[in-house]
Amino acid sequence: MKNKKFIVYFIVMIVIVSLGVSYAYFSTKIIGDETPMTFKAAELKIVFTDSASLQAASIEPGWSDTKTFTVKNESDGEYNYNIVMKNLVNTFVTEGYLQYKITSSNGYNMPDFIDIPKSETPTDTVLAYNVNIQKGETQEYTIEFIYRNTEEDQSDDMGKELSGTLAITRGTDDPNKPKLKDKLLADNPSILTRTDFSQVFTETNTGTLYKATGNLTEGGKDVYYFAGNAQNNWIKFGKDQDGADLYWRIIRTNEDGGVRLLYIGPDPATTNALIKLDGQYIIGAYNENTGDTMSIGYMYGSTGDLFHNRTNETSSTIKTVTDNWYSKTINVQTDGTYTYDKYVSETAIYCNDRSGDGYSPSQTMYYAAYQRLDINKKPSYKCGNNPNGNLYRDNSIADKFTKSTTTGNGNLTYPIAQITADEIVFAGGKWATNSQTWYYYNSTGESVTGRNYWWTMSPYYFHIIGTPHVFDVHGSSDPGYLATWYVDASLPGIRPVLSLKSCVTVSGGNGSSENPYTVELSNSCSLAEN
Repeated sequence: MKNKKFIVYFIVMIVIVSLGVSYAYFSTKIIGDETPMTFKAAELKIVFTDSASLQAASIEPGWSDTKTFTVKNESDGEYNYNIVMKNLVNTFVTEGYLQYKITSSNGYNMPDFIDIPKSETPTDTVLAYNVNIQKGETQEYTIEFIYRNTEEDQSDDMGKELSGTLAITRGTDDPNKPKLKDKLLADNPSILTRTDFSQVFTETNTGTLYKATGNLTEGGKDVYYFAGNAQNNWIKFGKDQDGADLYWRIIRTNEDGGVRLLYIGPDPATTNALIKLDGQYIIGAYNENTGDTMSIGYMYGSTGDLFHNRTNETSSTIKTVTDNWYSKTINVQTDGTYTYDKYVSETAIYCNDRSGDGYSPSQTMYYAAYQRLDINKKPSYKCGNNPNGNLYRDNSIADKFTKSTTTGNGNLTYPIAQITADEIVFAGGKWATNSQTWYYYNSTGESVTGRNYWWTMSPYYFHIIGTPHVFDVHGSSDPGYLATWYVDASLPGIRPVLSLKSCVTVSGGNGSSENPYTVELSNSCSLAEN
């Protein structure tokens, strides 16, 4: 502001118990929140690394000041909290001048300065929502306040008031940034149930989800999926090795509230939606052909019987390649911290259903997905759901691939795998039939993989002459055709699947290919488990 100066008395005091107290413990409530805590034995400690208050005799263009403090969780569990400005009064009228920014080495981070919210009367205002802190963790914070000097007339702010008290309260969700699952349900108010899977389903639709039953709890739990030529299940998440944004299609919600994605690549209009490593698209075998039933395993053990096949000691070829891709993209580190994998669910189940009737390592064996999809035309999200009831280790946890041991086998190195043949049928596909549904199309209405085939992780059969087969999906030569291929075939490629955590929120988008959903990258969800 040229030749103009004004004084605003600005006092921001971080007070936990009373003025002048520099730290406090609390076990039954977070100070500043009059509602008793429902957490058991909560004990968070706030320590200020300088004084307890931020005071400035005057504020003029170019002014700045900072406040630093730590939050330590000394409880026996993780918690979420909000950073709040209690009784905020901000009568400044201009935009983009009076701002704040919160940064932390391991807590909540803001990418840039934003305006301090305006309030004519004392109002409790949340500055950061639902920050997660793990057991035993200490988070170090800096809050910087600035009044920008624009070299323009800023006299409209002369004599205005700014006051408030910084505190922390119990964690809540940001109402302006909905969770991904909630956003999907809000944008798709038409919820339908399909019972006939005997025909392909290619209806073009927007605003519609379909409901089915998952497999985490006894009796199952509702999940919601996209089917037909869905137009609004596009999402942007992660970057490739060249730094380009990665696009995915949403398959469905998971039983834990997370959301499952199918890989597209760095261009929605691509005709080669296969993973690429070090500049090369990956096309090749699902696994080596051992001449034994264990070859159909996403991981496998040894020969002899189905129990030993399922001990999951060795990674398949496709798993090894997929893990390598994940480690160089989603799991890439920047400044010592993971950039994207902290948003990926470790509890989501990826099903390599090896249950079946009449098992014998020396005879032709058909797996349960063959009976469900080829014979009965009834897909299922229940892993190990053998339709005939004559089961061999049915619902085996060995087939439920997860990184976490809370819901599955915990055998995954990284929380990523492949789509199942059942998910293809739920999406509108059909065994041995051309099926041009959303998983087949790119944003321009062409085959998203060109002529390339691509693998699922669902076993089909083991033939007596030693040829294990796994379901795959064809490209433009047989559009969307659900078929099978022997495990060491060199033609199919890889389109991996991962699941976002239930706490992931959306910062924008409507799910179209032109305006895909965008994952909000904030540390409020970075460390939280489902």
